[in-house]
Amino acid sequence: MIESAYRGESWSFLNRVINGQATHPVCDYLHDWYRIVAKLTIAGLLSGLGFWLVALVINRPALVQWIRIIYRAVAILSLNTLVAPTLLARVQANP
Repeated sequence: MIESAYRGESWSFLNRVINGQATHPVCDYLHDWYRIVAKLTIAGLLSGLGFWLVALVINRPALVQWIRIIYRAVAILSLNTLVAPTLLARVQANP
């Protein structure tokens, strides 16, 4: 389809998208197409995984409790990592 649009033999809106055939070879357009399709595929898979996880959490209250525990633990560890060096420096500065 990209090669047809490059030659001007595809749908009119695709033919208008591809311009600059004199300066850009068809492989540039194919490379761009593959890159876009790869990103869309990854985004679709991650979205599907996200929806699946939300459905899993909604249907299992015990999992919600487990996520809350993990979240609290990560929050406490993060705060300790960020705040503890500052407090330690203050204590050492004012003995």
